[in-house]
Amino acid sequence: MTRLTPRQRLVLQWVKRYARRRGRWPTMRETMEAFGMQSTNGAASTFRALEKKGFMKRGRGRYDSWELTGYRFILVEI
Repeated sequence: MTRLTPRQRLVLQWVKRYARRRGRWPTMRETMEAFGMQSTNGAASTFRALEKKGFMKRGRGRYDSWELTGYRFILVEI
């Protein structure tokens, strides 16, 4: 199993919670703001590292679209 840095682990957990609560994946800007990063480059480099380690992959459509690999969530209407 590939080891994650503490920051990567936090981002990965946050992305999962975000997806469950909002029914979509967060954007890089939302990730940047949630972690107090100075630019979207910080979020992008974290996402690229998670992609390299097999935890995320680029989504279809927008250039900044990402998905977690092997993770599905169900959108429930209340």
